[in-house]
Amino acid sequence: MLFPAILCFVAAIAASSAQDYIVPDATFQALKPRGLRVSIPDEPGVQLFAFHGNVNKEMNGLEAGQMARDIIKAKNGRWVFQDDRIRLKPGDVIYYWLYVQYEGLGYQKLDQTWTVRELVDPNEGGVPSNTPATPGTPIQTPAPPPPPPPQQTCERTRTLVNGKPACQGQLLFEDNFDSLDNTKWEHDIRIAGSPDYEFVAYTSDSDNCFVNNGILHVKPKLVSESQGEDFVTQGKLDMKGCTGIAGSTDCTKEAIGWDIIPPVFSARLRTRQHFSFCYGQVEIRAKLPSGDWIFPELWLEPKDNWYGREYMSGRFQLAMARGNRELFMADQRQSHIGERRLEAGCFLGVDNKVKKEMKSWEGGFGWCNNFHIYTLTWTPDDMTFKVDGQTIGVLSPPPGGYRNLPAFSGSSDIPWGRGTKLAPFDKEFYLSLGLGVGGVQDFPDNCTTGLPQGGLHPKPWKNTDPKAMLQFWRDKDNWYPTWSGDNSALQVDYVKVWAL
Repeated sequence: MLFPAILCFVAAIAASSAQDYIVPDATFQALKPRGLRVSIPDEPGVQLFAFHGNVNKEMNGLEAGQMARDIIKAKNGRWVFQDDRIRLKPGDVIYYWLYVQYEGLGYQKLDQTWTVRELVDPNEGGVPSNTPATPGTPIQTPAPPPPPPPQQTCERTRTLVNGKPACQGQLLFEDNFDSLDNTKWEHDIRIAGSPDYEFVAYTSDSDNCFVNNGILHVKPKLVSESQGEDFVTQGKLDMKGCTGIAGSTDCTKEAIGWDIIPPVFSARLRTRQHFSFCYGQVEIRAKLPSGDWIFPELWLEPKDNWYGREYMSGRFQLAMARGNRELFMADQRQSHIGERRLEAGCFLGVDNKVKKEMKSWEGGFGWCNNFHIYTLTWTPDDMTFKVDGQTIGVLSPPPGGYRNLPAFSGSSDIPWGRGTKLAPFDKEFYLSLGLGVGGVQDFPDNCTTGLPQGGLHPKPWKNTDPKAMLQFWRDKDNWYPTWSGDNSALQVDYVKVWAL
């Protein structure tokens, strides 16, 4: 995991003279019964302090580490990082690196160590000196804290968070997935339906959604594995804790003839009840899922459906790569739309007309094999999508706004006229992380996929066919062998959101 500001400021760091600013030595306190406190003195020009560290484990370059946090405000003349979860003992070694943003530029102090010599009461006034891990190195005595800095002001931006104004550059949301935090996320529990009609039911089951070693996993599982082979075609599914419309097919479905039970269980997390925002920067470090007909759901969804249901109020898609390793349009092998092709953009629609404003980038096979950082910068004027700091594309509305897109010519009632030129993307949206399978939006009918044993195989369903899900299920012997362990899971390292 790389600290996000590095992407923005790495060029500035290289250009800066080391004499401009030197990151000071950090002062450490190992707290009892548990906790670690790390601080540096404040001085005019310091705008952000970040600490990244491991206990008794060397850092792998600029990894985030077991402890990682951005501090955006000094207190009592110091920038203070504190983690109350860590239990330390004398002799433990902290491997760490520091990052400081000073007058708009980034500075690092890399490859540092500190050894615990004693535990101190977290409420005692003094702070112990910085103790090096290597014997014989002189112990550094911290200087007295400087006088309190001038009162900091909040520079307003166009960003709103949970209906309230934010401060410029403020970190609005952060989750590093040390656990599944129900104060930030809730499960969307429902049988998939309009507008995407994915071939899944979204559950809160720990087989489908769990955290392991600081990584969120969202993983598909065949319904037949837990419910029996005949359940998909003969059973009745009741979604306990359903978040859809009670009494509807969101929550209950019985297999009748060709109208079968969704054959796959999956999961989707969202922040709708806890966090939403309008305009800002989103950053997600993730590894996308691999496997035929699987796709990631790294979305921003509208909180209040201000302009209407579904795509009338829009949806952002931060990153999407179809999980098919080999997926081609018709027989044209040069038109590859499988996992090597990354897409990002937005969905909007009126009167059953759906428009995908997407940008794509051919980047090899890495989206499903490695972690990458996906970024959206959302302003009142446009939306910029990036991967690992490289711009995929910028979306801007046409003159007069999205209502003037040719796709919506002749539509009877386009509600976006009562918004800004960016409508429907001018209201608060929330974060949504999930994994979908099949459906009617992301896999064109005229595509073929590579088979594990070699050769090409046509997509087994038509998007307009009422029997689409049944046709998909009958093709299980071809697609299920491509679902391999954790490779078929969406894996998310962290999510962060800043104000503009």
